[in-house]
Amino acid sequence: MRVPAHIHIALGRVVATTLLCCAAALQVGAQQATAGDTPDKKLQPLYRLLYPQKLHTSKPVTGIKIAPPPADLAADSVAGADDIASDEPTDSTAKQPTALAEPAPAKKPASKEALFEGETDQLAKRYAYMMDVPSDEVTNLYLYKFIDQWYGVKYKYGGNDDKGIDCSAFSQKLYSYIYNTPIERTSRQQHRNAEKVKNYEEAEEGDLVFFRIHRVRVSHVGVYLANGYFVHASRSRGVMISSLNEKYWNRRFAGCGKVERVEAATESDFMQ
Repeated sequence: MRVPAHIHIALGRVVATTLLCCAAALQVGAQQATAGDTPDKKLQPLYRLLYPQKLHTSKPVTGIKIAPPPADLAADSVAGADDIASDEPTDSTAKQPTALAEPAPAKKPASKEALFEGETDQLAKRYAYMMDVPSDEVTNLYLYKFIDQWYGVKYKYGGNDDKGIDCSAFSQKLYSYIYNTPIERTSRQQHRNAEKVKNYEEAEEGDLVFFRIHRVRVSHVGVYLANGYFVHASRSRGVMISSLNEKYWNRRFAGCGKVERVEAATESDFMQ
C-alpha cells in the first residue's frame, strides 16, 4: 500500500522540527556543562548518551568555618591602657636570634657557674651580632640573660607574665628584676617621672625609650641597650629587639628617660 505524498511531507516536517529542537537543547546543555554547571534534568539522559565525558555534577561547598578573633584582643586592662600600638609594622628588618622563641624556666640556677654555664660567649656573641657591636661590649650578662628568658613572649594588652605581656609591664619587670628599682605601670607614668634625654645618642644601657605611636601622647616604651637598639614588647611580634634607626621607630621616637636605680642586679638575685 503506497503512502500518500502529503503524509510523507507531513512526517518529514515533524522529524525535522524534532531534530532541530533536540539540537538546540543539546547546544544549551553543552554550554552549561562547559561552564561547569549541570545540564537540565530532562536533558541529562540524552546528553549523557551523546557526550558521556562532559556531564558535570557540581556540589555546593559546605563546612566552611570562620575563625573567631584571638581572645587576647578582647582583653581590657586599665593598667595597660596607654600601651596600645595597633599600627606597629608586622615586618621588621631587625636581626633575630636563633632558638629564642620560648622563655627559659623560671627556676633560678644554684650558682653563677650554673647560670652561665656554656652560655657566656654564646650569649654575648648572639646579642652583639644583633646590635652590631663587638662582643666584649656586651658585659651586663644578667640583663641579657633576662632578655633571653623573655625573648619571643607574645604581646598581650594588660598582660604581666610569660603567657603575654605589654610594653610597660615588661619595662617595669626588667627594672624590678635587673635594677631592683620599682617604676610605674604605664608608659605615660614612666615618661612623666623619668629624667628626659632628648637624643638617643646620649642614652645609656638601661634608660627607658619612649614613643608616640599615634602622634599625640606617649603610648609605648622600651629599654635602651646599645648602638641605637632597644628591647621592648612589640604588639606585632612580642618581646624583641628593635633599632631606633628603623624608619617606623625613628619617626615615632619621643625621647629617652633616665630613672634613678637603687642598685644593679647581683649574683644573688639569680640564685635560688
